[in-house]
Amino acid sequence: QRQGHTMAPVLPWVLDGILANVSQGTALATYFFIDPWNLQAVALFSATTQVLFYFLQRPPVWIFVFWNVLQFCINTVQIVRLAVDTSEVQFDERELQALALTLHCFDSVPSRKIARVLRSGEWLQTKNGDTVCTLEDGEGDHVHFVVEGTVEAVSRDGHVCYRADTGGFVGEASLAHAVSGTLPDYDALDVPDAARCVALGDVRTLRWPVRRLARVLRRDAELLDAFREALALDFYARGRRPSTRVDGVTPPRRVWYGSYAIDAARASR
Repeated sequence: QRQGHTMAPVLPWVLDGILANVSQGTALATYFFIDPWNLQAVALFSATTQVLFYFLQRPPVWIFVFWNVLQFCINTVQIVRLAVDTSEVQFDERELQALALTLHCFDSVPSRKIARVLRSGEWLQTKNGDTVCTLEDGEGDHVHFVVEGTVEAVSRDGHVCYRADTGGFVGEASLAHAVSGTLPDYDALDVPDAARCVALGDVRTLRWPVRRLARVLRRDAELLDAFREALALDFYARGRRPSTRVDGVTPPRRVWYGSYAIDAARASR
């Protein structure tokens, strides 16, 4: 009679069958969870039961034990990272003021992620009439979030291109292009030559290097969605404001608004 290699469970057949079905059933159930805590908890339980099932065979199926132990370790690391990201963070007064201006766009983002982004920026205080930043065809190396005051973008010929009030962004088009990896089409889009952004009164801004912030947003969908929503609200508010007239001339800000809104939409894809 030919002898074959078969698994013989240590547990009684009924318990062994229950353990096998529970381990496989919970592995399948992970596809139906969206909440990260529930997902990681079920995945950890599934890996544990699968390790037990394959270990309690005679002989033990070591290859499956190994891979499920690895899965257990990965899920444990993810739970620790999730706990760190969702742990309480103490924000200072300036950071709370900045968050309050985003109209709850960041409510679903873990506090640790928000803190890391805020603290990667630089706080700037600019006096009335001083330059907040310089732009080249509306593009710059930094993006500013206006926490206090108003910033006015002026073209080379002295026309006011737009104003960013408290809660608005300056240089956001550069961020949209950096995230999407595209450049504006100046032949197709009417973009005013905004060259200088000036403080109207005392202004406080939070400034990030465009490329650094773009790298962070490309790696994190939650932060990208939050910034996308904040930029969309700023575009909407800016588009509803009456155009600023300088020497009786109204700059083509409405076309500028539409073109940069398109760029931001592309960046979110």
